[in-house]
Amino acid sequence: MLNNLVLVGRVADEPKQFTTENGYKVSNFVLAVNKVKKDGENDADFIPIHAWFSLADVVKDYVHKGATVGVKAHLATRLNDVNGVKIRVVEVLAEQVIFISSKQNVKVAKEDEKFNDLNDDDSSDLDEVSE
Repeated sequence: MLNNLVLVGRVADEPKQFTTENGYKVSNFVLAVNKVKKDGENDADFIPIHAWFSLADVVKDYVHKGATVGVKAHLATRLNDVNGVKIRVVEVLAEQVIFISSKQNVKVAKEDEKFNDLNDDDSSDLDEVSE
């Protein structure tokens, strides 16, 4: 059985990160995915994406509104009890987020800052990691 989903689109809003009562991190964002309607007009679906655990931190730090990203995910279902009525909810749970491009006014990553900080440190630390 397969449960794989691959989406490419633009991030519609800044991701929001939450911590559950059990201490698990989750970052949520909406992905705008283009589609063509039957009449030939362009449209978009706005799909909520959930990223858990360490991926939640990556999303919080590097995914920003307007960026184009690819998301490898799977679908998950759960039951919500709303006033005694059980409602089935289908969610998109991200497994990987791939950074494709960003708009000019969007900061996507701060890797240069991390690299510069690493270069300022003693180079003997790098030797230990590479061995």
